Amino acid sequence: MIRLIRSRSKPGLMIKNKSVQFKHEAEAEFARILDFYRMAWVYEPTIFTLVAPDGHVCYFQPDFYLSSEDRYVEVTVSGQHHARVKRQRMRQMAEQHPEIKITLIDRAAFFALLLKFGRAALAPCILGAAGQLV
Repeated sequence: MIRLIRSRSKPGLMIKNKSVQFKHEAEAEFARILDFYRMAWVYEPTIFTLVAPDGHVCYFQPDFYLSSEDRYVEVTVSGQHHARVKRQRMRQMAEQHPEIKITLIDRAAFFALLLKFGRAALAPCILGAAGQLV
């Protein structure tokens, strides 16, 4: 069983058996789903460098890497502006790193996952402002 513990030294959540510090409750819940299916995952393992058309350099660090799928997953349940920025990063990733497989799980897709796993009661906590820890 996975237990969530609030860290006193750093904001966020930690899954004790994996010693992972999550930035958002949605990421911890997604990790529980992956664990349920016994899928190996690594949290925020890689930082990609992206160059905007104007030459501005930015960095993108997807939330999860699933080794069995050779795929990165970005979970974002924040507001529209934040989701728009994430979609832009995803487009840049596709253009600049076409060999990398990456999937975006947005607010609607995450809610669908909560429904599928009978955890819809968590939606107000996770999808509302209370879910953001950092």
